[in-house]
Amino acid sequence: MKDTLSELLEESIRVELNAGKLYRLYSEIFPEDKDFWMRISMEEMNHASLLKSARQFLKLGKLPEKSVHPDIETLKGMNALITSRMDEFRSKKPGMLEAYAFAQELESSAAEEHFQAIMSGQEEDRVLEIFRKLAGADLDHAGRIGALRDMRTGA
Repeated sequence: MKDTLSELLEESIRVELNAGKLYRLYSEIFPEDKDFWMRISMEEMNHASLLKSARQFLKLGKLPEKSVHPDIETLKGMNALITSRMDEFRSKKPGMLEAYAFAQELESSAAEEHFQAIMSGQEEDRVLEIFRKLAGADLDHAGRIGALRDMRTGA
């Protein structure tokens, strides 16, 4: 693996934290859906906490390589995009369709889909099973966001 597992893990943590911050911003911008966005934000923060706990497995040499997205550039690009959009959305309130479509796009990205695949049990490993149990039902953000967007925009 070209990029170190530690670098990939840290960048993955940043993706989850940034997504959580984005959704917290959405809860302020779209008060009619505040509860939805706060719940999704908290779930993203939970994902970040799960990944932070993986640091202990990494120190023990027990963290499977497949537990994080394998491409650092993809992860860095996601973080840059999320940060850029947050800055943009703070300076000019986005329309609901634009914002919700971006959230769904984010949740359908390679790194988020990788996290979902790990959490849904498509990879077998004892460490990953621990993560799945901790994650509980914090899955399918893209589907939930799409359903909300469709409800709000009549799509």
